[in-house]
This record gives sequence, C-alpha cells and structure tokens, in this order.
Amino acid sequence: MNFHLLKEAGEQGPYIMVGHHMADISCAFCHDHSDAVSGVILVDARPEKLFSIPEIQQQARASLGSRA
Repeated sequence: MNFHLLKEAGEQGPYIMVGHHMADISCAFCHDHSDAVSGVILVDARPEKLFSIPEIQQQARASLGSRA
C-alpha cells in the first residue's frame, strides 16, 4: 500500500488499517502516517515484537514504497 495512491485516488483519512498475518505493512504505515490513521485491526497477526526487528521494518517499508 502506498499513501500517495490513497491521496491520488481522492481517498481522505483518517483511515482504519486492517492487516492480516503479515501485519508488518499495516504497522509500518501506521508508524509513518500516524496522523492519518484512526484505528488498526490485526487479524491473525504475528507477534508485535517482530516489528521491532530492523530487518522486518525494512521489509515492511520496502513493501510500502517508503524510505522513512
């Protein structure tokens, strides 16, 4: 998911992010765009501790197209 695509599509936040299993992408989006997110739903997600691993963060942000 790319934040710019939401904007270009005319979608306006705040957004509710829903992540399934590979919730790292949703977590990265929420971290990088916290002002645009009003809620998060994680379904069958991996443990939150995994997102504290730099390699996991890097993979998630690469999936988002973000370099933050």
